Amino acid sequence: EEWQEFKDSTNVKIDRNNQRIADLKLKIKKAGNDMDRTYQKSIDDMEQKNNELKVKMDNYKNDVNSDWNSFKREFNHDIDELGTSLKDFTVDNKK
Repeated sequence: EEWQEFKDSTNVKIDRNNQRIADLKLKIKKAGNDMDRTYQKSIDDMEQKNNELKVKMDNYKNDVNSDWNSFKREFNHDIDELGTSLKDFTVDNKK
């Protein structure tokens, strides 16, 4: 079913985001400079957003009363936006 495929692929993206977040936290601990607090806040915000997406996915009921296409479009937008933020943050952090 399309729903299960979507859920599985989304869980992979969420797990990948969790790994990126963990890597960023590790890099910040090693860097040890004054920007750490700023970076940490950004990472914490991204981690919270990723957790919210996981909860949203887990709580979604794929039934006749739900608008699957709308949910899928919005969810894809949110998770892609977070992925881009994580990718851009990693690039910026290397400068």
